[in-house]
Amino acid sequence: MSTADGAILALGTVGAHNLARKFPCHISDKNLLYVARLTAIPFTLASCLVASFYGATGYLLIVAFDIMLAGCVVPLFAMFYMPKPSPNAALAAVLG
Repeated sequence: MSTADGAILALGTVGAHNLARKFPCHISDKNLLYVARLTAIPFTLASCLVASFYGATGYLLIVAFDIMLAGCVVPLFAMFYMPKPSPNAALAAVLG
């Protein structure tokens, strides 16, 4: 339960910090915690839906971490070899 709780909180925080701040409504730092809690709700519902249809949730967690590790290793290594690393270069490394 603590792993699922931590994953949902992390998704909500990332959603609030990285996604919600891109919208034109200009979320202040004071309201960021409230937005993080609100963005955790859809992730919780999606997690419950996946867990109810698939019985081996531990296997899903391992696969999710493997996919994230494989997706992050290439941009991380590319950052060290690029003369001028940038977010666009990292996105190109993930997609390429």
